[in-house]
Amino acid sequence: MQHASGISRYVYNEQFQIDIHKDADRKWKPVELLSYVFNEKPLFKAGSDFAYSDTNYIILAMVLEEVTNTSMYNYIEKNIIKPFKLKDVTPQVKRKIRGLVDGYNKKDDPLFPGDVLVNGKYKYNVQFEWAGGGFVMTSVDLAKAGKLIYEGKVFDKKLLPEFFKGINAKQLGGTWGLGVHIRKSASGTSYGHSGFFPEYLTNMLYFPENKFSLAFQVNTSNPENISIYRKMFKLIPILKKYISQVE
Repeated sequence: MQHASGISRYVYNEQFQIDIHKDADRKWKPVELLSYVFNEKPLFKAGSDFAYSDTNYIILAMVLEEVTNTSMYNYIEKNIIKPFKLKDVTPQVKRKIRGLVDGYNKKDDPLFPGDVLVNGKYKYNVQFEWAGGGFVMTSVDLAKAGKLIYEGKVFDKKLLPEFFKGINAKQLGGTWGLGVHIRKSASGTSYGHSGFFPEYLTNMLYFPENKFSLAFQVNTSNPENISIYRKMFKLIPILKKYISQVE
């Protein structure tokens, strides 16, 4: 969860990029995703460095399913989504996502060139993300989930010190705990996680000083339009000031 395993990202494997287009409706099994890194050398010795990799989350969920004897989706539905009344969270298991607006991608993107969403339907089955990002949710529920997680309401609060014990996140800045990006800025300390998919960018931040969570999503991953995404961060000091006044 600290991305210190040294295991590379299967999504960036050249053969995987070819294979996802061969059968648009293919339902990927976790072990099939891992197979793309079986023959790749580790990025570094486990525990000696940091490199974000979706593959780590795939392995983690496989362990979860083995231990709990149920599917990842069933486990999360039963223990998180229903108990905490997150109404707008659904598994990402189909090529068509209800209510999804069209996004904008860079036409010559090296990995995902051109439009990946055509007439409201993906060119390939996004189910392959699974534990690496396999849920569809609104910004509101994402913000709610962040607050629940980072205040220790989803799991035993005694685990929070271990949860926030971060290692140097290097290329991302700040530190990385157990699946949480910890950053310090002029706006204060924040916990969170960002998300990327061709045509879409997401960020969720929780500020422990004020106990509020913020999530925003934009429908472009084109670097030429990225200023829209960055401008969202300017809302943070405004919100913190407003919340402080309310308190």
